[in-house]
Amino acid sequence: MNTAVTLTREQTHPPIALTNKGLIDRAAIWSGIALIRWARRSDLLRSQRLARRQERAVRQLEADRFWQEVADQRAKTDAYMLFRSLQ
Repeated sequence: MNTAVTLTREQTHPPIALTNKGLIDRAAIWSGIALIRWARRSDLLRSQRLARRQERAVRQLEADRFWQEVADQRAKTDAYMLFRSLQ
């Protein structure tokens, strides 16, 4: 019994719609890929901006604490100098 399957020319090639990509199809694929890349890039940039904003807030808080400490020390020194000048 012969069970070999023979393929005709119609069966060996995919339909024309699958092989010939039209200009519109190529443009649609290209724009879809570009949108996906842009969305991923936007997420990355957003997370980087958030990280920089948090780092900037931490640095600003440290600077504010430093200058508050300087002001407190200056106030103590001024009070001490006033007391010394009254003696």
